[in-house]
Amino acid sequence: AAASLAQVHRARVRDTGELICLKIHYPGLSEVIDSDFDAVVRMLKVAHWLPSGRELEDWLQSMRQHLHNEIDYHREAELCLELQGHVASLDRSRIRLAVPGVYAEYCTDQVLALEYIQGRTVAEDGLADLSLENRNELGRAMLELFFMELFDWDVLQTDPNFGNYLVRTAADGEELVLLDFGSVLRADQVFLHHLR
Repeated sequence: AAASLAQVHRARVRDTGELICLKIHYPGLSEVIDSDFDAVVRMLKVAHWLPSGRELEDWLQSMRQHLHNEIDYHREAELCLELQGHVASLDRSRIRLAVPGVYAEYCTDQVLALEYIQGRTVAEDGLADLSLENRNELGRAMLELFFMELFDWDVLQTDPNFGNYLVRTAADGEELVLLDFGSVLRADQVFLHHLR
């Protein structure tokens, strides 16, 4: 599959036969982020589409850092494990979430190795066949997830598009699987106070 800044491949571990998911940087990506970002900013300033000033510079620096966070796979693996811990502590009768496991032994600066989870995309037509009760539970889980991230876990998923979630069906119902933690922002308390 294509991610915004990477390719995602299903792979098999030779020793165990286990399926895993590999998220791999596009070649040369880290080298071009700053140069491309600078070129776009220069173009926007020359065209007077962006006003100058300290506030703009702070915003641009934040955007640049966010792009670098997106390709920092060590950071993403840490966030994945952190969120996995939060999800594991939830009352499963109230909200059913899952986070893929991390295969640290296969992770590098350019490769993130995660548990392969079979599921359906949230926007898939077949989900309309679920009962109204199950669809309501999934919707409630997405809303509760947002508020838990913001109020309890001090993080914010800045890219909550439907491609970052799967629905996995189990014997006891559906489970919302969370994917792609590169755009998750560890927010400071001042930011969170105003956002809340």
